[in-house]
Amino acid sequence: MDRRLYLSRDWVSGAGHAARRRRTGVPAGTPFRTKPQLALDMLTALVAEGSLPVRWVTCDEGFSVSHAFLDSVAALGLGYLAEVARNTHVWTARSEQGGSPSRPVFSASSQEVGAVANQLPPSAWRPFVLREGSKGPQAILCAVLRVVARRGLFPGPDVWLPLCRNPATDELKCYLCHGPAILPAERLVWLVDRAVLPDGKQLFGLGDYEGRSWQGWHRHATLVMLAHFFVVWETLRLPKNGPA
Repeated sequence: MDRRLYLSRDWVSGAGHAARRRRTGVPAGTPFRTKPQLALDMLTALVAEGSLPVRWVTCDEGFSVSHAFLDSVAALGLGYLAEVARNTHVWTARSEQGGSPSRPVFSASSQEVGAVANQLPPSAWRPFVLREGSKGPQAILCAVLRVVARRGLFPGPDVWLPLCRNPATDELKCYLCHGPAILPAERLVWLVDRAVLPDGKQLFGLGDYEGRSWQGWHRHATLVMLAHFFVVWETLRLPKNGPA
């Protein structure tokens, strides 16, 4: 897999940064690529290589704003759970009236996912407990709906809409999930629980790199990922309360 690192457009093509590119060892001719494009390149190579089984991709709003990224992940045969902004629009039903199979005309306007959450009755929310963290287990309330994503002004794919609310702070997080048409809520909450993995930054030092070279960064990131993979693998392999 090629080495990849996000560089701003100025860093890649700006004449004022030419000396910095040479000094830090950025390979000549490195093109500008957005973060979703870089992620998709790596996922595509991973799937083609087949060396690491993968079923789900999780991402935050920085990637979910790219519909091309989400649709391309689905085209690779992967499921995704993408955190989205509360003003993301969806349709809550495919009540088509007229149009064509590829461009149906919906009888109602799309809605923001935040508004959808606020309209749900209390009975739609179920309590779940996430895995234990440094402050113990975290209780959340979740509601799950099957909705239609929006692509521009037109309907896109059918996806799941997990809505998660923190009962203590009333903070609402919204996700869109591409996956099987039958998917238990427990599985979606399991994905939400793993959507944000700060261990790489906080425990293994991914966020502690202070060098200024292309090679140095890739070496540091590679070692962090290997350490993280080893710990996750051993955690899955060994029983939680088994012998040391």
